[in-house]
Order: sequence, then C-alpha cells, then structure tokens
Amino acid sequence: SITEVTKLFIDQLSQASSDYLKERVNDLKDISQRLIRNLSAHESQTEEQGPCILVAEDLTPSDLMSYVATYPLKGVALHKGGLTSHTAILLRSMGIPALFGVVNL
Repeated sequence: SITEVTKLFIDQLSQASSDYLKERVNDLKDISQRLIRNLSAHESQTEEQGPCILVAEDLTPSDLMSYVATYPLKGVALHKGGLTSHTAILLRSMGIPALFGVVNL
C-alpha cells in the first residue's frame, strides 16, 4: 500500500546523517497524504479570498500550492520548516516572504 511504501522510505531517510535528507521525510509524508487524498475523494473548491499572511505550525509544498491558488499570499510565518525545505524553496521562487522557527504561534 502507499502507506507501507512511504513508511519504508521514511524509516530509511530518518536514519540518514544528512539534515538535508532528513528534511525529505516531510516531503514524502506530503506526497503520500496528497496521493491518498486525491485517490479517495475530490477536494472542495473555495471561493477566492483577499490578500493574507498565512500563519501555521507547518506547511507542506502541496498545501502551499493549494493556498496560492486560492489566496494571494503576502507572507508566511511557520513554526516548523527550514531554509532547505521544499516549502521554503517554493516560497522564495514565488517571491513570498517567509519566517521559520516562529515560536508561540
């Protein structure tokens, strides 16, 4: 199953000595969850909203892309994540300012 294969790769990456590889664990979780969600049900569409700043515990790349499609993001503040995460790379490429490691969100 998708969950079993994902867990196999997550276990391997979690034991890596490289922080870069360890951060890929979140990417695998994101892809797995997105795949399961897409195979099991259709996502609901929300109407377009005004500009906003997204404040969250964490943000996956696929969730970021969903938000960008719906909300004109002016910035993002996250507790988790880092400069080498795919979410950070996407935010930089879109020119959206971001803060990581924000406490007491």
